[in-house]
Amino acid sequence: MNVLFVASEGVPFSKTGGLADVIGALPK
Repeated sequence: MNVLFVASEGVPFSKTGGLADVIGALPK
């Protein structure tokens, strides 16, 4: 659930440099 929420929030950031992947790795 959290991953999906972060992914949806990080969609625009994923295009700027993959920040979505970094943000998604923080909770882990």
